[in-house]
Amino acid sequence: MNTLEVKKNLLSLILFCFAVMLFCAQTALSDTTTAPDRGFTPGGSYALSDIETIALQSGNLMLNITLASLPPGRGGLSAGLSLRYNSKLWDVSTGEQDYPATGTLAGLTPGEDGGWHYGYRYSIKLQESGTGFTPFIVMPDGSQHRLCVLDGSGNPDCAFTTYTNSTFVDYFTMDGTYLKIRVTATGGYEVMGMTWTMSMPDGTQIINKPAGTSVAQRTIDRNGNKIDITENATDSNYSNLKTTYIEDEMGRKIVILYEYDHTSHPNEDKVYFDGFGGEDMFTLVKWRTVTVKKVLKTCQGTCTPFGSYLQHIDQDFKMVERVYLPAPVSAPTQFGSLFMSLITMTILSLVRVRRRPSVGAR
Repeated sequence: MNTLEVKKNLLSLILFCFAVMLFCAQTALSDTTTAPDRGFTPGGSYALSDIETIALQSGNLMLNITLASLPPGRGGLSAGLSLRYNSKLWDVSTGEQDYPATGTLAGLTPGEDGGWHYGYRYSIKLQESGTGFTPFIVMPDGSQHRLCVLDGSGNPDCAFTTYTNSTFVDYFTMDGTYLKIRVTATGGYEVMGMTWTMSMPDGTQIINKPAGTSVAQRTIDRNGNKIDITENATDSNYSNLKTTYIEDEMGRKIVILYEYDHTSHPNEDKVYFDGFGGEDMFTLVKWRTVTVKKVLKTCQGTCTPFGSYLQHIDQDFKMVERVYLPAPVSAPTQFGSLFMSLITMTILSLVRVRRRPSVGAR
């Protein structure tokens, strides 16, 4: 074999080895990116699109439609305003009945988190459980995380107890979100009266009712940059109407003006925010009331007389009918066309009361 043939064979071998290496690398990369997630997922939900989430435990459908957001400030701190929907419109309340009937009483009450709400702040809610209450932290997107403390034996205790203003209690989450909340003052079981501070893993803190201010809630990142939420029952800047401000340190803000025109535009809110280049923009959110009327049998068992165990539901729900596309404040006639009609989906959730297995419909 001459030298030229040896060089050709060597070159062919090198090219073959290079091709095999590329194939193996491609296969390994493909296996890495397409392998399904396994094990524990702390979020406990999955998303079908950018706006909807389904809770794995309860099956609740949750929507988050962004209306406005603040541009990132120093350190990237930002905040926004969204419309939040939860399909859990009803809660089932149960109890035992011994006389004159024997059985379990089950009735429906409007769910605290169900329906449509603005999403922009964090809150603590108390969910009744047995003889006590379990605390949860509710995020602006509507997600909830149970809060617990350590008891005297070092075991998690997830029951809420009222504390005096001179003491505090440290809560924490156990679902992989690593949130810590120090409650420093309470108004009994009136959770909106609490003063508390929540610490996040990245160093951001959420302070509810910061002392010495009229601010409802303040977000501070680890560099000291902050965003304030202020809720006004009457606002002299907007004809003494009810408003909510979401404002950063540079004066950029989102303003919710509730029911801005009772006469010509009833049940409509106006949302102001900064558009591209700092231009003042606004959008409209139109609400309507849907009434649900239903008669339910509340006793599961021997119920005599039957008529004494009927629940007559006549409940109003405030629902979003339309959200309009944004328009410049300087040219309101350019207001966008209808963006979304949401009543049909909401009504479908309302009539689900007919299929509740724990309450017999009549």
